[in-house]
Amino acid sequence: PQANSPEGLQPADSFDLETELNRAVELAKNGDLESASDVLQRILLSDPTNVEALFRLARIRYQTGDLVTAIELLDSIPSEDPNAGLPALGQSADWCLEAERYPEAEERYRRVLERVPDAVVAHRQLAFLLNRQGRRHEAVPHLQALCRLGDIRQDELHALLVIGHAIFEDPNQPTTSAGDRHY
Repeated sequence: PQANSPEGLQPADSFDLETELNRAVELAKNGDLESASDVLQRILLSDPTNVEALFRLARIRYQTGDLVTAIELLDSIPSEDPNAGLPALGQSADWCLEAERYPEAEERYRRVLERVPDAVVAHRQLAFLLNRQGRRHEAVPHLQALCRLGDIRQDELHALLVIGHAIFEDPNQPTTSAGDRHY
């Protein structure tokens, strides 16, 4: 390390992004989230737009319970990014739903569907969200899309047939009941 650089930070001319990303992954796998976070933050100091480092740091923030920062980090990834934009948008939608930030989750799921109209997960999550808010008629087009895509669950089919009926099965939770059967 250089004399006036923080411990472990390599000189700029020997900083290898790929090596540092791999090191952060290994640290995280071994449960050393704090050190992995430090490595990722150093990467972001060098390249603030590195989407892989942003995504991985968001995941660590999520794992440590800092959901607000995790969502903010994913929001800093441009949705147009060819590799990470769509996954970041979908993941931030899921985390907004988990954080009970429903309007933000809805907006993000709708943006996913603008880019990928047949995204089963986005249709399912949006139908669940709308249905649970009592906006059952707004959930219908998403349930119909699940039917059209051949990936509808029993409780979703029932909610489609009896619009006043809420979807009771959380699509984020594994189930062993009949609600998990696809038709």
